[in-house]
Amino acid sequence: LIMYSLGNFFFPSLLSINGRLQPSKKESRKYLIVQSDFTKVNNFSYVIKGGWVTKNYAIRPYLNEESRRFTEKIAKLTAPILSQDYSSYWETYQAGRIRELRKESLKEAFWKCLVMPKRQLFSTIRFADIRRNIDRICTIIKN
Repeated sequence: LIMYSLGNFFFPSLLSINGRLQPSKKESRKYLIVQSDFTKVNNFSYVIKGGWVTKNYAIRPYLNEESRRFTEKIAKLTAPILSQDYSSYWETYQAGRIRELRKESLKEAFWKCLVMPKRQLFSTIRFADIRRNIDRICTIIKN
């Protein structure tokens, strides 16, 4: 059992220096808890549980279908560790992760538009912001 960097902090949305709201990302409000039992030498058990944190910072565990999807996601993420061809996993992962980050970037831009007060949004928007979002859309369409 390898557990690395399981710590996370839940921060509220922040205001940047220019006054623009930086909402917390949905992904950063998710959590994973590992409950382990090491009562015997070379014999241990563990349970992985996941959930999310609400806007009011209440911790909510995944239940039923959400729990099943979470378990499948964790199994899919950890399966390559058991593979003999670990290097090809990283090559595939890197290409997929680049696409994933582009999509996340676009989703984040749309999310900001939805949650940010419109007056504040229009008073802080710059031409560079519009151009960056057009570039994001074009990149996703090309791929």
